[in-house]
This record gives sequence, structure tokens and C-alpha cells, in this order.
Amino acid sequence: MEKIDSLEQLIETLNPNFKDFEVYTQAMNSLAIDPKSIEKYCHWKPDFYTRNLVKRTKAYELMVLCWPPHQTSPIHNHQGQDCWMHVISGDIMEIQYHCIKDNESGDWQIKEGERVGCAPTKTAYINDEICLHQICNHSDKPAITLHLYAYPIETCNIYCRETATVTSRKLSYSSINGERVDGEKVS
Repeated sequence: MEKIDSLEQLIETLNPNFKDFEVYTQAMNSLAIDPKSIEKYCHWKPDFYTRNLVKRTKAYELMVLCWPPHQTSPIHNHQGQDCWMHVISGDIMEIQYHCIKDNESGDWQIKEGERVGCAPTKTAYINDEICLHQICNHSDKPAITLHLYAYPIETCNIYCRETATVTSRKLSYSSINGERVDGEKVS
């Protein structure tokens, strides 16, 4: 597949009606998007990452996530969906986690696994069969990532290592098609 240098070209490549794993993987691995070309979708909060919807179909959800310095997502799953993350700019770390059952007590523990650095132009893939994960901008500079979820995700589970509890979180957007969502304080 030739290089994809715009969100419009990526959207044209993705099938909006059914999930095509191979095409989605090839497309995300072919990205060469200039951060300036997606500024319309880059809305920021000073103290939390933002989820900015680019396109949603019955087969996928495409978002630009904007990460202030040192911002970290909670440990989470993807409700059985496939997720590709492409780093547009910045220095992102993916921290993988595994749920392990203690045979004696029967309690579940969340154990940290591999830490994977994701530099600009790199694409990472995850699903719940691989592991849970947490995304972190561990640098002093902002970062931007592009996420493709197949199929769209309405809720996800958030995992707390300290209390070994799981809570369900309804997901929302900071902006839709470049327009700020009412009630969201984003710049």
C-alpha cells in the first residue's frame, strides 16, 4: 500500500461498512501524516488528554488524541475491539498489563508487563486478548496520536491496580469533526 498522507485519504481507504482487519492494518502502517494537516482536530486540555472524533461508521471509529506533557490514560481494555494507535508527534509509551488470578486466594491482580516506546510514525496494535494497557506521554512536550477502533467503543473498563477494582466508563468526545462538544473546556 502506498503512503497515506492525509486523514481524507485514510478515510477513503477504510471500509465504512465492515471491519477489514488486513486493510486497516496496512492503512495504519502506511500513514505519513503531517501534524499541521490535522490541526482542525487537535483540541487540548491542560490537565487531561482529549478524544477528538474524526469519523465514526458502523465498522470503525477514528480519533485524534491530544496528550499534554506527562499525561497518562487509566489502565483500560477495548471491550473486545481491535485498536491501532499511530503516533503523529511526540514520545508515547504503552504500558501493558495482565490480569492474573491468585490460585490460593482466588483474587485477581493486575501485573505490569512490557513497556513499549512508540516514536513518531510508528503504529501499535492491541486487543483485549493481548493485554490491557495504559498510554503515557512521558515527555515535557505535547503529543498527538491517531486511534482507529474497529468497531466503535461505547464504554471501556478501567482497572485500578491499588484496589484491584474494575469500573465501567462511558466514553465521550472532546470534539466531533473539529467542533468542540458542548460542555467540554478545550482549547
